[in-house]
Amino acid sequence: MKKITMFIFAFIGIMATVEAQFIQQNTSIYGSKTSGVENRQQETMPSVVLNNETRSATFDAQNLNSETPILSNQRAGARGPQATLLTEDFDDITTLPGAGFTFVNASDVVGSTDWFQGNDAVFPAQSGASTAYIGANYNNTAGSVINNFMITPVLNLENGDEIIFWTRVPTGSTFPDRLEVRISPDGANVDPTGPADVGSYTELLLEINPSLTVGGYPETWTQFTVAITGLTGATDTRVAFRYWVTNGGPAGSNSDYIGIDTLTIEEGTGGGGGGVCGTPILEVNQDATNTCMANITQGGLAQSYIALEDQSAGAGIMFTDPSTGLDVNLSLWDGLPNAGGTMLASGTSQTDGTVWADVYWDPVVDVTVGDTYYIVIEGDPTLPCVAGDTTNPYPGGNVFANAGYNPFPDFDYTFRTYSCDSGGGNNWTVTVEDAINFGDEVSWELRDNLGAVILSGGPYGAPPYSDTQMVMTSNEPLEFYIESIGTFGDNTPTYTVSCGGNVIITGTVAGGTDNTFPGLVCGGGGGCPIVSDCNLIDSTPDDATSPDIWDRPFADGTCCSGLGPVSYDVYGPFTVDVTGLYTIDSDQDGGAWDGYIFLYETCFDPLDQTTNYVAGDDDGPGGLGTSQILDVNLTAGTEYYLITTGFSAGDFGDFENTITGVGTASCGGPVVTYDDCAGAIALSCGDSVVGETLTATDSGGNA
Repeated sequence: MKKITMFIFAFIGIMATVEAQFIQQNTSIYGSKTSGVENRQQETMPSVVLNNETRSATFDAQNLNSETPILSNQRAGARGPQATLLTEDFDDITTLPGAGFTFVNASDVVGSTDWFQGNDAVFPAQSGASTAYIGANYNNTAGSVINNFMITPVLNLENGDEIIFWTRVPTGSTFPDRLEVRISPDGANVDPTGPADVGSYTELLLEINPSLTVGGYPETWTQFTVAITGLTGATDTRVAFRYWVTNGGPAGSNSDYIGIDTLTIEEGTGGGGGGVCGTPILEVNQDATNTCMANITQGGLAQSYIALEDQSAGAGIMFTDPSTGLDVNLSLWDGLPNAGGTMLASGTSQTDGTVWADVYWDPVVDVTVGDTYYIVIEGDPTLPCVAGDTTNPYPGGNVFANAGYNPFPDFDYTFRTYSCDSGGGNNWTVTVEDAINFGDEVSWELRDNLGAVILSGGPYGAPPYSDTQMVMTSNEPLEFYIESIGTFGDNTPTYTVSCGGNVIITGTVAGGTDNTFPGLVCGGGGGCPIVSDCNLIDSTPDDATSPDIWDRPFADGTCCSGLGPVSYDVYGPFTVDVTGLYTIDSDQDGGAWDGYIFLYETCFDPLDQTTNYVAGDDDGPGGLGTSQILDVNLTAGTEYYLITTGFSAGDFGDFENTITGVGTASCGGPVVTYDDCAGAIALSCGDSVVGETLTATDSGGNA
């Protein structure tokens, strides 16, 4: 049950002799969801008062002040202001509509709360009065999907302008939350209208905890700085903060309580002049950081990387502390300066009160895709420490530091590179993470349609770890491969592959397994790990021998029964030729065993039981041993998957399913994913192959 509170006390000591790593504390309290308020009109109504433990996060700049650089000593920088377009401290949120803010709750079932005044009994504000922040919680929906928007007034914005805000969740929360920052790129400012809709706010600028993992959202007030992209020149538009959680609400496994404070939107500095590149876009984005890596005064600082595009427009570097007005010089080389390299471009910008400094080449530089280049880092000797990560988050390059540009193969600075938007490619992002288990047996690759590996990662170290990498390519469709295979088989990474801010595939890999997702295109498609056949009359496999087992959901699509592992059979993907109502009946061998049926659309992933769920049923009109999904609306052309499974681990056997309705269902699924037959020819229903058949079985084990 969701309201049971467990107290888990853990103390972990970690020793490191070479690497100065930033260690997260274990949470000490796990409990019920944090209500905070019961409706928006009540400013505070405490329900659960948490302890005052703070949990540090590697991306929290305010917690890095006392760190020692891994390669030398840290020098602190100063903080300073910048010209502002909007500032909001959320002292009294009842004034926000009059100031031009709008609030749109497009959740599946609007709940008892909307955005509300902060509750200091949950946690106090980042600054100002203790309740001077804005909050939202799991009661934003009475269903299971929260899609709640806070939208700023209309502002005249340009690429490079910055959004700065603070956010957090309660300490020790075990119900993950997610927040997105979006912008309407053309200024249309069309509100969202459904639980998965974003309206015209299609440009995703930031996503906090995209995979909804426990501990993936900062539990202390943390500052985020977001650079605006995706605009064509100056645009009158709005910025949207989207509280978006699936499998949430009062009965869900996700969603708790978030706070947002001290929002500022500032004009960008445009450091380096921008050159002839009108719209620089991110090329490589190595944003992982867990340490203070090196000081400017050491000299010999450089980061290598592999070019993904044929033009380089600039680069950026992250520091552990913000500063203002200090020179940062970055230069691009085709080899190290002490090894015969040639400088291809150079530029200088000044720090602007944030932890990032970007420099743009004037003019842009032609480079060779796949070749290694070097970003040399120089600047004011009083600059803060250059941030980095000691877990090899970017395998395509590494740190150089000290006289002679000494290499550190497993270290990376926190850096990014820019190319020019030629309109010929899409921005792809891969995130692989786990907050609980090790990642030493995890590895993955993103491949283009030529077979080239364009991103890769792993293995990783102790939890928690999170690796986010970005690439721009037009060589679609792509293929994503991820494995969790090794001696122990205990790694369970969560993966998300997205393009242009839209999630294409997401899920969790079980220990000792691997998955390949072919046919990925930016508009969606491909990537469905199907265990599939096209038999409506079949048998679910034996639990003890088949890999086709899962922890099934409940009939309402919530996860999970815990009565497994339960065997299952998949019919699909199937489509219908006429949009309308259909009924799906299942007879489980004349009532000989207790079955369940589930319907999914677009894709079925046995490790992600709630995504794409449509309907389910346990006992049909015939009682035990029958199931029925009555009058479900199916759309012509949409791919569906019918799952036949058991009530518990001992329930499996023969079954007969029927699909009746206003049209006809037809199946065209691929060959079974878990087929062990080397060199097998993939067949869809209706295909034929001339040749000699030695042995063949379907997914039910039938010859």
